[in-house]
Amino acid sequence: VSLRAQMDNNIESLRIGNPIEGTPALPASRQSHLASLSASWDAYSTQLARVLNGQQAIARVANVSNEIRRYLPELLATSDRVVEALVSSGASPVQVSLATRQLMFIQRFQVTLNEILSGDEGAVVAADRIGRDGALFGSALQGMLNGSPQVPRVEDPAIRQILNQVYDQFVVINEMAGELLAHAPDLLIANSAAREIDALSS
Repeated sequence: VSLRAQMDNNIESLRIGNPIEGTPALPASRQSHLASLSASWDAYSTQLARVLNGQQAIARVANVSNEIRRYLPELLATSDRVVEALVSSGASPVQVSLATRQLMFIQRFQVTLNEILSGDEGAVVAADRIGRDGALFGSALQGMLNGSPQVPRVEDPAIRQILNQVYDQFVVINEMAGELLAHAPDLLIANSAAREIDALSS
């Protein structure tokens, strides 16, 4: 029997008695105190269940975040090569500016991951932000590879080869970012419950 179930049984035994174990019910004069204890325990137990149910999501978010961190330096280095190659080739200011902005997104990914792992109230907002930033990064990358009304297509074969490397690296990271978003609601519930437990325990 779990500790939570045992506590429930103990409170119930004190409320109505337990003939099997020979435990009498508390006298009527003490029932109000027991009711107060029972209400506090119910609140604590509810939040504890939410934390326990969210443990798998919390662990998965931590693992995925660490995996993304492992891939980010490579993505940053390759994207930096794109900027250097565009500048060296005399590419348009729009292309250079866009490629430089990609570096900012990658650096912001790192900051956002730290916010997610902190587990505070901003963790879910951070998970949503990494999804939006990933979408913007992907859109710009597609523009450089395929062209768009806003972004001229990069034609230089050598630079396109580097861009394709960026694409391959980004696909892996973006899939993991999607998993973070999927777990965000569970993370919010578990973190909120943990804070509630702290408040009840103080």
